[in-house]
Order: sequence, then structure tokens, then C-alpha cells
Amino acid sequence: MFYRRSRVRLSALIALTVLMISACGQKAESTSTGSEEVPRVRVALSSWVGFAPLYVAQEQGFYEQHGLDVELVPIEDPADRFNALKGKKVEAVATTVDTFAHAIPAGAPAKIVWFPDTANGGEGILTGRDVNSVTDLKGQTVAVNKGSTMEFLVAYVLDQAGLSMDDVKIRNMTSDQAGAAFAAGKVPAAATWEPWLTTALKKNKDGKLLLSTKGGAYAQIMSDAIGFDSEIIDSSPETVTKFLSAMKDANEFIEKNNQETFKIVADVNQISVEEAAGLWKSTKMLSLQDNKEYMGSDDKPGPLFGVYDAATKFWQERGKITDPTPAEDAIAPQFVRDMG
Repeated sequence: MFYRRSRVRLSALIALTVLMISACGQKAESTSTGSEEVPRVRVALSSWVGFAPLYVAQEQGFYEQHGLDVELVPIEDPADRFNALKGKKVEAVATTVDTFAHAIPAGAPAKIVWFPDTANGGEGILTGRDVNSVTDLKGQTVAVNKGSTMEFLVAYVLDQAGLSMDDVKIRNMTSDQAGAAFAAGKVPAAATWEPWLTTALKKNKDGKLLLSTKGGAYAQIMSDAIGFDSEIIDSSPETVTKFLSAMKDANEFIEKNNQETFKIVADVNQISVEEAAGLWKSTKMLSLQDNKEYMGSDDKPGPLFGVYDAATKFWQERGKITDPTPAEDAIAPQFVRDMG
């Protein structure tokens, strides 16, 4: 089964890829084609439907059209992705915003430049029918994977309701275990993702979906982001612009060619086209305009900055951050803002 951030299908390919790139340093920033030097960008990412634009750009030749040599490097563990960035084995990383919030203060030389996707109902909180609002969770046990993006979701919604994690009792379970436990009536509340949101409610007739990431602010906090090495942002900003132009082209292709996109996603993730189409419903691809709104302007920073700050607060409270990096130092919005 393919879950949102479980991502375990590409282990053999990962091992081969790591061996292939282990001897390569950041100096391999360009390849030669005739008399021209083509910037090389290696992107560390995991097997996730939301990263479809990166693979579509590769399959459709958009990177080459914009003068880039791009290699997509599958690395399932986010920590390993950032270690590859620190070791100059990749030039960019794709992962969740909250992961950037604790990886950057830990020494990852990255700045966020683009958002390929955001949640669209694939994650949520299941409760009993007597729970009518987030405030009703006070004193209840919530099954959630500690230290994960799902725990960040719980912390965020509690904070928005004037509560904190201290107001609930956390039972540490992986997201699929939490969904199964709720389905069996063993926990009163669970933070999990599809297919468990649907499956658990079919089995637990006393349960309901309290909230999900479909639309609104909760969707934004589950966004994925692409961050580039800060050195490249400073020394070769045109490389970033070319990459984001390829992302823009990929999104325009996806909007007009859903079925072909499903096939690309299915091939990459080793799932069926039907499974890819199903997963697609719980994810929203972000266009250039969406990115502009998310980044905001110089005078009015967009929602991203608030999400990053909320993630920073969350990880700092859990002792994972001792010296936080301000949002303005972790995000490079100028590339999106300057794109037409």
C-alpha cells in the first residue's frame, strides 16, 4: 500500500543511486554540451504523488528546454536527503515545510523557493461523534505519530483553538496504526491519512471526521516545498529561475493532460494508474499563481511565512531546535515573485 509519507518502494534504486553519486561533489554543477555549459541540478526527493511536476518536467523535456541537466535522486528518509545536501551530493531537496523548519537550523544550507503541492483532504483527525470542535478534544487521547508531520498538524489545530499538546493525551502510533486502532474502537481519536480516513469510518460507526486538510488553512500546513542550496541561490540565481520555469511548464502540462500524468506518477511510484488517480484526489498541484499567493509580497508576506513560524515553534517546543532560523532567512520568495 502506498501511503502519503511512508514511501518505502524505492529502496533498491536508492541504494544504487547513492553509490553512483557518492563520489560526486557540488563541483559537478554543470555538464558540457558542445561549447555550452549546462547547469546540473540533482534533486533529492521521495516517492510521492505530489512530486509529479518534477517527474513530468523530466519526461516532457522541460528541464532541457530551459537549459538544465536535472537528475531526480530518490531518497526516502528526509534526514538522508538533507545529509546529501550538506555533503554537496545534491543541489536541491523536496520535502514538507515543517521538515525544512528544523533541518535548516540544524545546518542544512537550503532556502525554500517553490511549492509543488499541498494537501487536499488526504490527512485529518478522526474522533467520536460527541466531539463537535477541536476544543472538545481537551483531555482526550489522540493517536498520532510523534515527531511526524501529522503531529505538527495536531499541534497546529490545537493552537488555533487556543489549546496546546499538553491539553491532550498523546498515544504514539504510526499513522496507519492510528487509523487501524480507531477503526477497531481502541482509541477515541486519531490523526491519520488516506486510505485510513475512509476505511476507519466504514468500520467504526461511532466515529466521524472532525477535520481534514481539504481546503483552508489546514491544507497549507501540509505543503511540500523545494529548497535549493543557498550557495546556488547566491552564485547562480539563473539556475533556480530556469528550474522554476520548468515547474511552471510542468503544471500547465498537468492541467491539460491528467491521464498522461497519472501514468507518469504510476510508473515512478510502481503503482497502478488507478491507484495514482485515486491518490491525486487528496493532493492539489500548485501553479505559479498559487505559489505567488503562498509567498505573498514584500509588503505582505504570504501564508507560507506563518506556516514556517508555526512549524518552528512546534519543533522548538519539542527540543529539536535550539537556535531557530527566521522565516525570512529560510525562504527565498524573490524567484516566484519575479516570474511572469
